[in-house]
Amino acid sequence: MAPLPPPDQPPLDHLSTADLRRLLAPYTILAGPPLRFTNWATTFTSTSQAVFRPTTVEHVRWAVELARREGTELRAAGAGHSPSDIVCTGGYILDLKGLNRVLDVDPTTQTFHAEGGIILRDLHPILLEKGSLAMSCLGSISDQTLAGAISTSTHGSGVSFPSISTCATFLDIVLPLPSAPVVRVSRDPAEDPDLFHAALCGLGAVGIIVGVGMRVERAFKLEEEVFSMRFDEFSKRWREIAESAEHVRCWWFPQVGRVKISRLNRTNKAITPPSSALTSYLTSTLLPKHIHALILSLTRYIPSLLPYHAWFMWTFHEQPGRVDWGLFFRGVWERVTGRMEGSEVWPSVKGLEEMESEREKQEREAKEEMETKLDRPPSPASSDIGPSPSTTARPTSPPFRPLDVDRPSQEVYPRSGRKKLPWPILEDEPSYRVDLGVRIFNYDCGFPQYTYESCVPYPLTGPALYTLNAFHTSELARPGYPLKAHFPIEVRWTERDDGWLSPTGGGRGCYLGAIQYRPFNLPVPYRSYFSSFASLLHTLFTGKPHWAKSHHLSPSDLRALYPRFDDFLRVRERVDPQGVLVNEYVRRHLVDESQGKEGEEGEMERRVRRWKVRP
Repeated sequence: MAPLPPPDQPPLDHLSTADLRRLLAPYTILAGPPLRFTNWATTFTSTSQAVFRPTTVEHVRWAVELARREGTELRAAGAGHSPSDIVCTGGYILDLKGLNRVLDVDPTTQTFHAEGGIILRDLHPILLEKGSLAMSCLGSISDQTLAGAISTSTHGSGVSFPSISTCATFLDIVLPLPSAPVVRVSRDPAEDPDLFHAALCGLGAVGIIVGVGMRVERAFKLEEEVFSMRFDEFSKRWREIAESAEHVRCWWFPQVGRVKISRLNRTNKAITPPSSALTSYLTSTLLPKHIHALILSLTRYIPSLLPYHAWFMWTFHEQPGRVDWGLFFRGVWERVTGRMEGSEVWPSVKGLEEMESEREKQEREAKEEMETKLDRPPSPASSDIGPSPSTTARPTSPPFRPLDVDRPSQEVYPRSGRKKLPWPILEDEPSYRVDLGVRIFNYDCGFPQYTYESCVPYPLTGPALYTLNAFHTSELARPGYPLKAHFPIEVRWTERDDGWLSPTGGGRGCYLGAIQYRPFNLPVPYRSYFSSFASLLHTLFTGKPHWAKSHHLSPSDLRALYPRFDDFLRVRERVDPQGVLVNEYVRRHLVDESQGKEGEEGEMERRVRRWKVRP
């Protein structure tokens, strides 16, 4: 079935500005609390002049044309899940959640066409019901709009799986040009591929995405295998772990030197029965939310409690095996008495010296790999993606036995091989569960938080891990633990894609994410920790910040990281010559060349904090 044509777009030049205001009146909010936009994390807020809530593409055109004629800043808003000020403006906000229809689902071609404002969690059941289809890879949540996920290069994890944007086959975009035209763009040379590749991570700066065509795959179940290992083993074997399953994601607890690993593979096994209501409450609500928040609130005043709390949460909530009470109390005693050298629990500065030779070895190997361009070839264009037999990524050593599966999966991307990790590197017997893919991909991220995430080239995963570990271990040894870092650090891998500003546009990458929770929505210190975290990854490993997260890189910094940065700016200038879509975020990171390099952090920090929520 051919995709539906782009929406009709009668000219608007016969309408006066007063006519546009009159037509928009039923969909406009001019006063009251809705004018105040606050993101989910409650870290940024702004008050706009008006909020438009369109329900059709024509309504979007009216709003864009009105803003263009008036010279008023306009920003599209989705679910507000970006923990940055990417939406914030004192002008107009265009709330797209009313554009939430699925226009077509085609099980034969395994594609769908939906409006850009649909929330991903609402899209999943429609795809399942109408076509027995599912998106191939998802991040931790499905609370974003489809357009928002594309515009910020939202990703999941899996060395053979690129960002969600890569699955897009076409985009319908309203441009801030006279009469607010709607254009359909794609990888087809006849459909403005430059604008398409810019919009795959467009940051809301190259038009308003009102329609998305996307390739998906047959609905599937996932089997999740969860186990843990010590950081010293994980840092040695990160590559074979990353390539040992279709999707691998990891949570590293640097205070206690442990890593929890989740490996996901498609399966036909029966869905695991849910836990009892009591067990679910204890493991999903009481401990990770209420008790966790209570102790974190205390650490705002007594930061030295944080290492103990990390050990407590690891022992009683995060590790998949049984509780080792003897090890738990021994770890507490070692910390209390300061006897941490040679500890089974606490990382030590002496241990860093023992890791030095492995770190140097991995740095040499990474340099050779990057110089000889051994990284995998680009992912296929969405138009070429189709079912294919399972394949194995680069050979790993030693070979692992395949996991038991009932049949080869119907696949969109070549998969990494299913492999077993050898004992005794695992700390505990793995736990398993099976469920629909979306229920395994997504999980409860807890309460509001400050977050920072950086993407480093895939071969540099090991060196980056060693560097962050040295930083955390050194800080852990300081009296009182002044770093005040929360946990965990999330480790995920994605395949390269073709978005010009995608962090993995230049090759396969490893995302490393830090988190500082806000217990009971209280402020916590995070700037010093995130600044060090970001600086280490950017300076030493060309780390690229996730666009949806707050960061301090200027246009000149970003130009050095993205070869197509100036191409993106040329497209932006072509489709928005009046700067209608340019807010403080876009100005600060993309277009204001008057800024200095990253070193002029005081001015950048001042600009980042313009819309910051004050305690």
